[in-house]
Amino acid sequence: MGQLVLRGLRNSTLMMLASPLIALLLWQFLVNIGVISLVSFTSPVRVFYALVEIITAENPALRGSLATHILTSLQEVVLGFVCAAGVGVPLGLLMGWSRIARNILDPLVELLRPIPPTAWVAISLLLLGLGLQQKVFVVFVGTVSPILITTLDGVAGLDPILVKVARTHNATQFDTVRKVLLPALLPTILTSFRVGLGMGWMVVVAAELIAAESGLGFLLIQAYRIFRMDVMIAVMLIIGLLAFLMDRGMRAVQEWLLRWQERTH
Repeated sequence: MGQLVLRGLRNSTLMMLASPLIALLLWQFLVNIGVISLVSFTSPVRVFYALVEIITAENPALRGSLATHILTSLQEVVLGFVCAAGVGVPLGLLMGWSRIARNILDPLVELLRPIPPTAWVAISLLLLGLGLQQKVFVVFVGTVSPILITTLDGVAGLDPILVKVARTHNATQFDTVRKVLLPALLPTILTSFRVGLGMGWMVVVAAELIAAESGLGFLLIQAYRIFRMDVMIAVMLIIGLLAFLMDRGMRAVQEWLLRWQERTH
């Protein structure tokens, strides 16, 4: 049994690595035959050496170690996401559960939701200055809407029979929300968290490109300033890898929680 599991893990890992490796090989092949010019673009080999350069902090123009930039961006994404989840889920539940709350809050949410998160960067700089709080605020603004809307839609799509059964058993509003609504909405809420984390990375990099003293977005703009396409691509790959690993981690948590929920029933 254990060997079958290990074999399955190996096969799934190989399948996950296949498409990136094929893309890299195709990229290098197009460079070798001259379809992609090294004058205007770069190659996987140069990106690899640029990655080594970033990791070893050889270039002082990039200002700081890779670990410092990663930790800065991670801190901003995680804190902004936690704040967004702490506001978006309860607000989505409230608006979905109470028609009065929805009528009051829906116009405000729909007015603010279409505004791009990057539009808040300038205002947040004036209000909060250049630092952690400003980036956390921008990430919060960018991630709270998908979490809130997904939770709200989940409540709206909930099977009304579940609520009726709870009420026939004289369940209080609090018990109905805690024992019926939240368990039923758990898959939807966890999916919204995955979407929110992805949005968080996009927003934080955009914010760091505009104004920052460290972070992966700052590292990216520094590479642009010294005209290093290979370093820019290397940083982009690092951002993609971190976002991918966080999504995989959230997916593992989602699977564990849903299995645990099934066992308790």
